[in-house]
Amino acid sequence: MRKTVKKFFGLWNLDKEEKWLNEMAMQGWCLVSVKRWHYEFEQTTPGMYNIRLEFMKKGPAHQESQKYISFLQETGAIYIGGVGYIAYFAGLTDSNFELFSDNTSRINYYSRIIKEMGFWVGLSWFEMLVQLFFFILSLSDFQSTDIDYVIFTIVWLSIAVIYTKGLVKNIRKRKALKEQQNIFE
Repeated sequence: MRKTVKKFFGLWNLDKEEKWLNEMAMQGWCLVSVKRWHYEFEQTTPGMYNIRLEFMKKGPAHQESQKYISFLQETGAIYIGGVGYIAYFAGLTDSNFELFSDNTSRINYYSRIIKEMGFWVGLSWFEMLVQLFFFILSLSDFQSTDIDYVIFTIVWLSIAVIYTKGLVKNIRKRKALKEQQNIFE
């Protein structure tokens, strides 16, 4: 039996997405296909699979990424699919399937996410400022204020705040890992 679930996770919530997918697997629903915000599950033995996400340097279709995916498949991982730069993998629970063997690889993972999010944070703040600038210019007209500028300013401000919060969240995770790594060195 199969079912499809529509759910949104932001780039800043990959850990939350992975946790949810594993909760579904514990209930006997293993991820078999993924498209943007659409997750297709197949009924399996509860807890049989672990799902892992990887934010790749290049999209899963890129040749460099394909080599990495092939390597993981040789170790027993099942490649489910990819969305953007995110690749989805499944592995048998009893094999202790993990993508990151140490803190350094986990730190690099968060660094890739932070780099990508930094771009979107910068873009959203820039767009918000551009809309605010045009709104202020329309005020100097004294005849009418274009409500579109107000709406777009608010929209871009909201996006900028959400992305910035997500960026800070991932920076904190990376910082904690770095501190943990320094303790053990």
